[in-house]
Amino acid sequence: MSITPGYQTRIYNICPVTVLAFGIFAPILLIPILGRLGALGFLASGLVLLCVWPQRSYAAFMTHWAVLLLPIYALISMLWSLYPGVTFRHALQLGFTVAVAIAVGYRLGPRRCMYVLFAAFGAVALLSLTIGKARFDGALLGIFGSKNAFAGAMSTFVILALAVAMDRRAAKWLRVTGVISLLIGMRLLLGAQSAGQTLLTLPGLILVPVLLMLRRFSTGARAVILTATGLILILGLIAALNLQDQIASFVLAETGKDTTLTGRTDIWAVGISYIAERPILGVGYQAFWVEGHNSAEQLWAAFGIEERGGFNFHNMLIAAWVEGGIIGAGLQMWILLAGLILCAKWALKTATAESAFFTSFIFVKAITGVVEVPAFTHFSATSMMLICGYIYGIRALYIARAPKMRPKPLLLLGEQNAILRP
Repeated sequence: MSITPGYQTRIYNICPVTVLAFGIFAPILLIPILGRLGALGFLASGLVLLCVWPQRSYAAFMTHWAVLLLPIYALISMLWSLYPGVTFRHALQLGFTVAVAIAVGYRLGPRRCMYVLFAAFGAVALLSLTIGKARFDGALLGIFGSKNAFAGAMSTFVILALAVAMDRRAAKWLRVTGVISLLIGMRLLLGAQSAGQTLLTLPGLILVPVLLMLRRFSTGARAVILTATGLILILGLIAALNLQDQIASFVLAETGKDTTLTGRTDIWAVGISYIAERPILGVGYQAFWVEGHNSAEQLWAAFGIEERGGFNFHNMLIAAWVEGGIIGAGLQMWILLAGLILCAKWALKTATAESAFFTSFIFVKAITGVVEVPAFTHFSATSMMLICGYIYGIRALYIARAPKMRPKPLLLLGEQNAILRP
């Protein structure tokens, strides 16, 4: 196997795949203002990437075939879905999204991908700053329809900006741009007045510098430092759970919100009841939140959701289990957690800006999954980024093992064709 030398530094050479990657991520992120044009832009760029180089697309799918099990199972679930037509349509859209994500992860080097994402999220931040809206209570909405969606995008943007600012291989002007973007992103994130998203962003902002500083230590010391950091973050979460009554009272006093996590516990109870009824197969992909479904209608009515959209179980595991049963939930959690572990190993080995970013990003989305459903839906930039992170983690592990000529485990089946490209 050969690796293109210098792929980490030549991010300024614009290649067709780089342009197409930006044409894939930017339209998805700008759908709130572009509408169908954004979806069409994503579809067009994705089709070009998949079809213009069919042999490479085929190689990407054969290499990372395991990720395709997610949309394949979603499509199969229409056989027992409560709404087969809805499941079929959304499963095809999920399949295209996953296919494009695999192609991007296979064709684009991780550092170049990080900068493409930085440009795409930067465009969202710039437009939100110039033409963005605010809610009646002063909370910023940016170009989005809800403050939580806006805060989620800005959360990713500030982690990206910090990684760019700390990229020791980047030109000075890029690092300065990263610092300025970090300040703008933090201002927008705080302006969204989403306490949850702001708190969930902090672990990512802590992990990036910690992971980048690991380069100064030995391999053993790196493992100890990362483990200690993880334990501190976990202990912080445990402390927050133990003090949830006090925190809830403070939130209620400051924002007037419901102390039961904005009613999430009631939604979780409904989801758990469906899991108990259909634990193995679930109700079918995207087959719960459908107009006419009694349970969904009751929840929409209870929470005053008149438009019957943009609502979920506010827990990634519950949502996945309700729709896909234990098999669907297992596939999603496997991609998420395996991606996190692989990227953490990658960061321990290299301590680069891109490895720090993808590790931090996946970690933040993993803990966000406790109270939201941030990924594994169709036409989702976050879902694609998680899949890319998973692929980069697998590649890094294979590259580390390749010189030793060890037998490849089942997880790495077909990785002999995976070559990091600029």
